[in-house]
Amino acid sequence: MKIKWLAALFVLLLLGCKEEFPLEFKTNEKILVVEGGITNKPGPYSVRLSTTLPINQPIRVPFEKCVVTISDNQGHSETLTETSPGVYMTSKNGIQGTIGFEYSLSVSAPDGKIYQTAFEEMKPVLEIDSVYAELTNHEDLDYPYGLPGYQFYVDSKPALDKETYVMWNLEETYKYEADYKLYALYYFGEYFYANRHMDTIAEITGLNYDTLFTCWKTDPVRNVFTGQIANLSELEIKHKPLHFVGTETKKLSIKYSLLVQQCSISKEAYIFWESIRDQISDESFLYTKQPYNISGNLVNIDDPQEMTFGYFTVASVTEKRIYYTRPNSAFYFEKGFAADPVDLHKKAQPVYLIFRDILGMAFVHKDCVDCRTEGGVIKKPDFWVD
Repeated sequence: MKIKWLAALFVLLLLGCKEEFPLEFKTNEKILVVEGGITNKPGPYSVRLSTTLPINQPIRVPFEKCVVTISDNQGHSETLTETSPGVYMTSKNGIQGTIGFEYSLSVSAPDGKIYQTAFEEMKPVLEIDSVYAELTNHEDLDYPYGLPGYQFYVDSKPALDKETYVMWNLEETYKYEADYKLYALYYFGEYFYANRHMDTIAEITGLNYDTLFTCWKTDPVRNVFTGQIANLSELEIKHKPLHFVGTETKKLSIKYSLLVQQCSISKEAYIFWESIRDQISDESFLYTKQPYNISGNLVNIDDPQEMTFGYFTVASVTEKRIYYTRPNSAFYFEKGFAADPVDLHKKAQPVYLIFRDILGMAFVHKDCVDCRTEGGVIKKPDFWVD
């Protein structure tokens, strides 16, 4: 479903009002995409601009050589610097968001077009009370008895008024290990054992496998989470479901950390992100309701009907980090293939060997003994708590 893919693209690209109209695009129509924003946290802030062709070619092309400016309603402004193609940054000591001020983004394109957002107020902070998880079995067709894992939740402290709208940005970091620990290296008829010959193994391979067994990986959580106080009986958010992390990957295999940013946003921003969430969460929305094109808040001042995607978000932010250790549950992630060490001299040299208790040695692909091949790094994050 191409329109569903396009809606999901927002989540991958970004962190407005929903308008209903038929899906009619010119096949060569380029659409400007904006992502970024300003918060009450110290900068620098970034704005990423790109263009994309709708549906038929959902590929972003950096939009370069623009003049990008963030302004407030108090007469302050800063023109951003293009630090890489399509990426524009404020300076380290430049403009900073202040609660109660209003902010706007303007973009002057090389072709003379000028785009602007309306001024949006930076709302008061809604503080996080707690972030926590509950061990549960998640319904999944691939797991008849449910997939074990942690369902995460957030509670807020009381809001100042009912006209409070929030969005949550999540970043996960987890510690994991390579599929296997290197036991020995076979190299042209000789065995070199990791516990005695690591220097020689490092000379042969160029790598010290003592340091490549444990990694940490950090990723944004690619979901949209929104909430509002207006429809609640009390001025606080309780037991708001965030994402679920199951045991089908290595994320919970040792230790898992979640950083939750709670962003207080405008009603207009809430409507935009809620519209995105609504479309990507409904598997059958093409068949159950009129599909929407969700235009962003960046407007061509000479042609307001021109569609743009994305949202320049003005938000006050509070955050909290939590840690969870491996749950006492079944894990279902697969390890790399290990085979009996026959005809080692006929295999590409060197041959990587592991030890399988009573089964003895087996050979594996070198990726299976290097945790970095799964996207992580061997340097422990500065914030990490063991």
